[in-house]
Amino acid sequence: MKPYIRPAIESDADDLAPGLRTLDLKEIELSSGLPPREALLHAMSVSDAPKAIVLGSDVIGLFGVAPHPEAGGVPWFLSSGAVAQHKLTLLKEAKCWVTESVETYGKLQNYCLAEHEESLQFIELLNFTLDRIILSKGAHWVEFSQEAHHV
Repeated sequence: MKPYIRPAIESDADDLAPGLRTLDLKEIELSSGLPPREALLHAMSVSDAPKAIVLGSDVIGLFGVAPHPEAGGVPWFLSSGAVAQHKLTLLKEAKCWVTESVETYGKLQNYCLAEHEESLQFIELLNFTLDRIILSKGAHWVEFSQEAHHV
């Protein structure tokens, strides 16, 4: 069975929240302090077109881009551990989505916990630049970005 991507709906937050990866839960706690379900709903509400990754009848990931006046767009991705088993399948679609998002927003920029090696590897595979490490809220975060290259 292969995962597929579709527009996210509110109930997807209910489905995904209990199974979020441990480091995704830590990022949510440190960055927003919201309970997981509410953090997912907030991320979806501020994004232009949030997406769900579905495997069978299970939501295994949610992602999107929130417009930001200085950063262009703030990409986000939260998932269950099941996504790791389908990383290569999702990589091609993810690269296309990132390319389209960079063209739409001009620049994408966000932060990932420095200890979240699995996410950082995927971020690099998506051609983001790991810009710098900052200390915020008692944790080390890696700033990553990607800019459109207009000729």
